[in-house]
Amino acid sequence: MSHTLIAQRYARAIFELALEMNLVEQVRNDMETILSVCETSKDFDLMLRSPVIRAEKKQKVVKAIFGDKVGELSMRYMGIIIRKKREEYLRYIAGEFISIYKKFKNIFTAAFYRFAAYCFFYFNIFNSDTAFNHKIFPG
Repeated sequence: MSHTLIAQRYARAIFELALEMNLVEQVRNDMETILSVCETSKDFDLMLRSPVIRAEKKQKVVKAIFGDKVGELSMRYMGIIIRKKREEYLRYIAGEFISIYKKFKNIFTAAFYRFAAYCFFYFNIFNSDTAFNHKIFPG
């Protein structure tokens, strides 16, 4: 099973639970914190992926790192994820939760790539006589 499918299932489950308990905003903040730690701490990510480290030790590390930073629901959910041996997908689950949250709130992310647009504009105008003469400056 791919990590995307696993992440979608687990993220959807916690989202529905958070919605039911009216904790969606808190869990979103928790997931952003978890995602941030997963992305910035290579050691934490390696620890989660390690088959040598026992689940109990991973639980203790997660509790030490996130104990005062995330809510009870998120802590318990991470405990379930670790017990089910899905901890290596924690980063993807957090990211997928944020995507589900954005869809739920109708939040759309727009990206504008200025450099790419500049290159496209430059090469189309100055490297094509027809583009320069007819499209930009007709006449």
